[in-house]
Amino acid sequence: MLRLSLSVMAVLIFPCAIAAGNQRSGFETTVVTEQGRVHGRVLMGAETTAWLGIPYAQPPLGALRWRAPQPLPPWSGILDATRYGHRCAQGENGPSSEDCLYLNVWRPSNAQRKLPVFVYIHGGSNLDGSGEGSWYTVAQHYDVVVVTFNYRLGPMGWFLHPALLTGNPEDDSGDYGSLDQISVLEWVRRNIEQFGGDAANVTLAGASAGAQNVSYLMHSALAKDLFQKAIIESNYPGIRPVSAAFKSSKQVLYNLLVGDGVAQNAAAAKVHADSRMSPQDIRDYLRAKTPQQIRDAYFNKDRGSINWGDLFRDDIAPHTGVVPPLVAEAQNRPEFVYAIGDGVVLPKGLPVADFSEGHVFPRPLIVGTTRNENNTWNAEWPFNYQTGKSLQTLVDEAVNGTNPSYHGLQAFYDAFGSKDPETFERNYKFATDLIDELDTSLAVNLAADGLTAVSVRPRVPVYAYRFDWGSDTHKDYRIPFQDAWTFYKGSLHTSESPFFYQSFFKLVDGDKEAGYPFTPANLEGRQALSLAIRCYLKRFLHDRGGRIAKCRDQSVTWEPWTSSAKRFIVFDADHSTPAIHMETASAVRTPDELYGAQAAAPNAAVRDFIDYYVLWSWQWDWYPNATTGRFDTSPGPNAIFDPANP
Repeated sequence: MLRLSLSVMAVLIFPCAIAAGNQRSGFETTVVTEQGRVHGRVLMGAETTAWLGIPYAQPPLGALRWRAPQPLPPWSGILDATRYGHRCAQGENGPSSEDCLYLNVWRPSNAQRKLPVFVYIHGGSNLDGSGEGSWYTVAQHYDVVVVTFNYRLGPMGWFLHPALLTGNPEDDSGDYGSLDQISVLEWVRRNIEQFGGDAANVTLAGASAGAQNVSYLMHSALAKDLFQKAIIESNYPGIRPVSAAFKSSKQVLYNLLVGDGVAQNAAAAKVHADSRMSPQDIRDYLRAKTPQQIRDAYFNKDRGSINWGDLFRDDIAPHTGVVPPLVAEAQNRPEFVYAIGDGVVLPKGLPVADFSEGHVFPRPLIVGTTRNENNTWNAEWPFNYQTGKSLQTLVDEAVNGTNPSYHGLQAFYDAFGSKDPETFERNYKFATDLIDELDTSLAVNLAADGLTAVSVRPRVPVYAYRFDWGSDTHKDYRIPFQDAWTFYKGSLHTSESPFFYQSFFKLVDGDKEAGYPFTPANLEGRQALSLAIRCYLKRFLHDRGGRIAKCRDQSVTWEPWTSSAKRFIVFDADHSTPAIHMETASAVRTPDELYGAQAAAPNAAVRDFIDYYVLWSWQWDWYPNATTGRFDTSPGPNAIFDPANP
């Protein structure tokens, strides 16, 4: 009863709090959108006004599952936009729902209009995440209108089975998550001026999977007029053919039938689906499943995750001929296919997102990576790959003696083909360092170089960066359980985000959050680096042409990447002072040079590990392979990409 009374009291006093906020705000908290009025709130003490949980399309429920987002009818009255909408269905990461197509708007609490608009696509492997976060910091520090949003994730967002085809090009694309993102950009074009934003100065940004989605929309004819600039952080794009989507969805159907006891195995399920189920039967069967049931059909809940690369192949380990345990287990799981090259939403016939002429719509761009992109997973993933067990499991077994086949730290050394600790460390570091170089080289050699070549005629600027803070140049940034080794987490995947936006993670406290080595000792340097980066990004966001003019009190000008001067900026800092400088592309090895280095790997296990990463991360078309015969690219069950059947 007390809880109920408190809840009622909170509801009753909430309008008073809003009213008090209105008195301090220079911008009205009630805004008229195309669908109707929305009422937000001033964030106390943040000097920011926020509108949360604004629906931008009809809930994709029932027959609207696996269809393009549908227009939202107008509403009467005033929509309470003070709470986030449901997160999109996403496994077991808290409450979520298929009724999830909501967006959020933040802006400074002043009367200024025609502010630049910053639209951010959240990351999470296109499987998890939401538009929630401390985005008032970005609105306040960058003096922009910020838009974040939820979009359909996992197989609710990207799924294409032949039985679902309707004849409508967008419904038949399979790219429902991408279409949600386009729908948000259309909403921004129609409504953002009511929130004080400039619809002609929209920057689309994202990190990790969000960055992939930004790159996809740079290739989409449906989005070409919906944003003017882009920021791609810590990722690279890969586009999958329709044939791969069909293959995966059929395997999902077979797994569901086996799970329901309709068939004993996948082969029997295929016979049942082909001979006893009409297209309507399949549609009804798939739509009757919950999002979690669909998701579970992709992987073993007890171990592993959804696959990205196509692992239904027999050339996984071409050098040793021995398929590691994790890969063998993964080969029984369908690939999660997203970014489907359907020819309508995304280009058809491209194995990866091609930034060359005719394949992309040029606009000013910031693109880059961290120095140690894959160290996020390096502490565990190679061991899982080689042994089928996580690093922590191996540590526990070694310390507790629970696995008699391992003695002390020998478990680690066995995982990478050497029982000698020094040799193991050298082999491991060889593989992970080369993989880190792959990602950095991809960003500067594919996206920056390709887009610059396309952008010569329209003369739009392209800026490349590498984020080095926390890399192995700073020996005090050691992760505790790695104390016995010579390698570190370093400047890991998306670690630039706290510095770019002062959002998501606590930039200013002394805690080590999510593996980030934030300590009181390096606080001054972190703050100074973040302030320096903020100046560069603010210039980019506010300049309609995407030019980054030299910042006052900055000794380094961020020079654009050009065909004649291929260079990128490096962001770093010591404990008190930013260390920012420009480097040339010659400091980054080319794909051919990296392939030559892989050929010199210390043993076959290391070469197979690097090859497997290339398959897993969709880099096969960019990193040399087809011309050297490393992977089977011919039509058939092992084909990576079949141009004759895209």
